Amino acid sequence: MKRALVLPLLALFGLCVGCGPSAKLATPDGFAPLSDQENYAYRAANAQGVVVAVREEKNDPPGNLAFWTGVVDNHLRRRGYVRKNAEGGEALTSASGIPGKKLVYERDQGGRIYDFWAAVYVTDAKVYVVEAGGDRELVTDADEAALEKSLTSLEP
Repeated sequence: MKRALVLPLLALFGLCVGCGPSAKLATPDGFAPLSDQENYAYRAANAQGVVVAVREEKNDPPGNLAFWTGVVDNHLRRRGYVRKNAEGGEALTSASGIPGKKLVYERDQGGRIYDFWAAVYVTDAKVYVVEAGGDRELVTDADEAALEKSLTSLEP
């Protein structure tokens, strides 16, 4: 039953076309916003392929922060991401005051390690997932600091 509910919910995350996304992030220094991003409300990358993005979807079925954080965590773990921070994530707050949770992962892809951060924010109407990451060897300390800052720069 649980699996039957979660799979359709995850499919919703990929269907942002026509949702009228309005979420914005502060573009980190050295990054350029990317246009025509069908699955994202916002997405930017640097020259090394390090990316920051935000997905926006209706909060349907209506769930709280713990529910949607669990959905995102389960989805990523099934895709081979290994959790690197505490269960339930680290508390954070968006620039507009929405409480959220930060999840930190790594993934081995063909012998290369990719770092990935996800910040989950939930309102009565929307679920926002801010994603950031890239090849560990290409993410500089400055990139990491900029990405961390971007995770909380969400403005719905």
